[in-house]
Amino acid sequence: MKKNLISTTLETISHYDMLPRGAHVIAAVSGGADSVCLLSALLALQERFDLTVSAVHINHKIRGANADADEDFVKWLCRSRGVKLCVYAVDVPRLAKRYGASLEDAGRTARYACYEKARQKLSADRIAVAHTKDDNAETVVMRLCRGTGLNGLGGIPPARGVIIRPLIRASRCDVLEYCEKNNLNWVTDETNADTAFTRNNIRASLLPLMRELNPKITDTLSRTASLCRLDAEFLDEVSSGVLSACLSKNSLDVQTLKHHHDCLRKRVLRKWLETALKRDVSLAHIESVESLISRGKSGNRVNLPKNVVVSLEYGELKILNPYVTRRYCYDLLPDEKIYVEEAGLTALFTRQNGVWENALTFKTFNGDKINQPQIRSRKPRDHVFVEKIGGSKKISDYFSDRKLTREKRDATPLLADGRDVLWVIDDKGLDSDYFKSGVTEKNAVRVIIWEGHYGDR
Repeated sequence: MKKNLISTTLETISHYDMLPRGAHVIAAVSGGADSVCLLSALLALQERFDLTVSAVHINHKIRGANADADEDFVKWLCRSRGVKLCVYAVDVPRLAKRYGASLEDAGRTARYACYEKARQKLSADRIAVAHTKDDNAETVVMRLCRGTGLNGLGGIPPARGVIIRPLIRASRCDVLEYCEKNNLNWVTDETNADTAFTRNNIRASLLPLMRELNPKITDTLSRTASLCRLDAEFLDEVSSGVLSACLSKNSLDVQTLKHHHDCLRKRVLRKWLETALKRDVSLAHIESVESLISRGKSGNRVNLPKNVVVSLEYGELKILNPYVTRRYCYDLLPDEKIYVEEAGLTALFTRQNGVWENALTFKTFNGDKINQPQIRSRKPRDHVFVEKIGGSKKISDYFSDRKLTREKRDATPLLADGRDVLWVIDDKGLDSDYFKSGVTEKNAVRVIIWEGHYGDR
């Protein structure tokens, strides 16, 4: 007997432990049938889980007046259901052009950034997105066509961190049936029919052909993804243990790693690199590093993107920055972003206050005390004023206290004015009490830091 959508959703939430009792969940509502169904289902289960239900909507600025109409519809829908709504407008075409990304990728990045903003603004516990079983099937096929491994074939995870997908076991037909049965209105995004987008092309062309071979292809792909995800989770768990056994002060012991299966070696290298670099690493880069293990000699190196080098040194793999021995100095000009190539960061010096999208960190200083701010590498006699010691501390002593290698000392960027260091831009973030004192709304200046080459403001 076919289960109704609420029963399926309830089972999914319970199976993956998505919602603790009393949670505040924000539903991502585009206005389409899937998201309208999601919001309705969460409200239907509100009493059972003692939920607070809010919503978030993102206007991608792709479809002009139609996108504005969708925004108005979502506002009306949430107002009629008594649901608090956060609305964000993001110029996705502009972001895509700036970063050389597709509209799909830029849109996804923008959406999840806005979801997190809404979660923090409302102090919510979870973000619920309306992916269905059909979305999962399309994702598996898309990744298979592009090339992927077990992790990719695992499809869309039902839950990851604060993101949950209560409809992941429901089909698109289930959603439409639920909406029609409950007299729910929704809007249609005309771009969903545009086969220039890969996902739409798979939905319109490839999956119907696969359905001729297997009428239950959506269920089959969803089940296959679940099995792949289980296997991937197990291998990730095993590879974490291997990584711990091989790791010593951020270096990998090659002899220990050599004794493990090729599958585990690749996973260990991926975990090591992605943890150290804080970004995804491609299979091609993993295999180039693996070549150092199989046939490399001490001193051999492999170049990776963003100026990263992996070196084999006396039986250990190490991650180096090729710029660490190169001195650098960049003047900061008001309201002009500066890319510091050697440090892999972008800096902005400004008197303006605001929300700095995707910023890694920022600091506020007394602008009346600053002459010419610079981002630079260390110099002799650099010092920072620390109030609790009643005077200046040499930057060389700070580095010694932290037991940093010479390479790390050279690589650490400093915000400085002459020999006065305002801020050591590292994980500890030591800054000058002198330059922070006496800050007012009138004299406040801010230095904002982004990871990588963030582009124009």
